[in-house]
Amino acid sequence: MQTFALLLAGAVALVGCLSDSAEEAPLSSKSQGLLGDWRLALADVEPDEFAFSYSFARGGTFTNRIGGAFLKRIEELNEIEGIDIDTGRIDALDGGFLIFSGTWSEDGESLDLVFDTLEIEVFGTVPLIGRLALPIHSEPLAGDNQLGYGCRVTGGRLTLDGQSLTLGIGASEIAGLDPLAAEVLRMVGDFALSQLSASDADEYVMTRVD
Repeated sequence: MQTFALLLAGAVALVGCLSDSAEEAPLSSKSQGLLGDWRLALADVEPDEFAFSYSFARGGTFTNRIGGAFLKRIEELNEIEGIDIDTGRIDALDGGFLIFSGTWSEDGESLDLVFDTLEIEVFGTVPLIGRLALPIHSEPLAGDNQLGYGCRVTGGRLTLDGQSLTLGIGASEIAGLDPLAAEVLRMVGDFALSQLSASDADEYVMTRVD
């Protein structure tokens, strides 16, 4: 629990960035360079097992997706009192995602994020349909869930400078979450820390997703 709290409090910082070309109205060229989908590039980590991405949209909204095959363990949470997960037509889960959404703004070489909503999604294979994604939970976030970072965009690479990769919500807010959301946050926090802490870096590279 201690390592999880450290992760949520500010360890591991992954967020978007701005390009360094000339500004243009009404949206600056720095903001233009940030728009789109970005995926964390990690050596020796299968993307199906663990994926971390940001999507920055025109109008100042963003989505942060963290998850992969390791979150098939969500099914185990049904054994906890107060948690009842309905996976619909999905008989067996192949994985899941923790999804944050909110608003972003840039100022010079800094990027500020405000996290507003937490969602949980699972996915699996359904006969005659194929892979099916299913949202199983959504709730607004309370408290002060803001992050600020420095970064740069060079071509299709987004370099992020921060203390590390954070999950967008402080440990003090976990107690007020739905039990399912709190447990999934712990799962994601523990797994992300195991994948990222070994690098001992304060700079991460994301690549643009075409």
